Amino acid sequence: MKRIVSIILIVLMVYSFVACSGTVIATHTAEQIVEELKSSGMPITNVVVYNETTDPNGLLGRPHQYTSKVNFSDPAHKDADIASPDNTVEVFQYADDAWKRANVVRDVTKSMPASAEYVYQVSFYVLRLNHDILPEDAAKYEEAFKAIIG
Repeated sequence: MKRIVSIILIVLMVYSFVACSGTVIATHTAEQIVEELKSSGMPITNVVVYNETTDPNGLLGRPHQYTSKVNFSDPAHKDADIASPDNTVEVFQYADDAWKRANVVRDVTKSMPASAEYVYQVSFYVLRLNHDILPEDAAKYEEAFKAIIG
C-alpha cells in the first residue's frame, strides 16, 4: 500500500511541475530595446527597423533566425556612417539560436580584424556594435543592454 501511495505522489509531483512550468519567450522587440538604450542615454540615431522583405541578410523570420532586427548609428564613434547604420539588435525565438548567432558573428569577424564587432548575447537577444566604438563606450552599451534585459 505504501508503495502505491508513493507512486501516486511521485506522479502528482511530476504533473504539478509540468503544469507550473511556463514557456519562456522574448519580452522585447529589437525596436523596444533600441528605444530603451536611447532612453538610457546612449547616443543612438538613424534607427532602421527591418521586416522580412527589407532585411539585408534575408534571415528575419526564417527558422532559427531572428524574429526582429534593428540597425542604428552611434554618431559618437569616429567612422560612424549615418546613412548606413552598422550597429544591430537582433531578437530570437530561442535563446540557443541567439547564442549560435553571436558565436557565428564572433567566429566570422575574428578572421577579419578590421570588421571585428563587439557582440553581447543575453538570453534571446544579441547586441552587435561596430569595432570603431571605443571600448569604454561599448562597455556602457553592454551595461545598459543587460539592465534592459534584466
